[in-house]
Formats: sequence, C-alpha cells, structure tokens
Amino acid sequence: MPLAAELDELTTWVKRLQSIGMRTLGSAGASMYILDFVMTGAVKRSLSLASGMLSMVQAQNMVCSRAILRMQLDTVSCLLSYSYVNDPEEMAKALIGGTPIKKFKSRDGKANMALNPARFALWMLRNTAA
Repeated sequence: MPLAAELDELTTWVKRLQSIGMRTLGSAGASMYILDFVMTGAVKRSLSLASGMLSMVQAQNMVCSRAILRMQLDTVSCLLSYSYVNDPEEMAKALIGGTPIKKFKSRDGKANMALNPARFALWMLRNTAA
C-alpha cells in the first residue's frame, strides 16, 4: 500500500479510536469500574501515540516512528496482562496503588507478569494457541 494510503488509514483510525473507547465504556450513566479507568488511560495513550506516529511518518522520521510503535505495543501488552490473571479488578486496584506489575502471577501461578516484551510475548503465544 502506498504511503499516502497508509497515512489516510492511520488518520481514519485516530479519528475512530475515541468513539471506540467510548463504546467500550458503555452508555452515559453506566457504572464505572477500576478497569474502566485503566481502559480510559490506554485509549488516551493510544490516541496520543497514534497522533505522534502520524506526525513522525509524515516527517519521514522512521526512528521515532518505530519507538512510538514499541510504546503502542507496550500499551497493548499492558491491557492483555489483565486477561491472564484471576482477578483483573484486584490487579488494577493494586497497580493503581503502586504495586509493581512484576509482583503479579498468571492464572497458572508460574509466569511472572512483568512486561519484559520477549518473555511476555512468548508466554502469550504459549497460552493463547487455539
């Protein structure tokens, strides 16, 4: 796909992300949970990163674009970590309270939930195979 088409796709995605995040949280007046705050933070970070990515690609600054991509993957990894524990709500409360993520274990009690990208990606591959 040509660069111009890719930039158009990214622009469209940036515009849609906020509404996707709002739908994830539910309608006005819906109850808010701790994980909703986590999701709100992830959406906000993703919007900022996507906007920065768009600017860096337009400026043809691929070094910064790659760094932003890694930060976006980190955001996704953080969100996914909540799906690998028994009680995501308790994990969110503890993280907000200052407990480091490396203190958490997966449901199987074996894998450390520290977000070492290589170790975490390998763990996800092993535990999400269909």
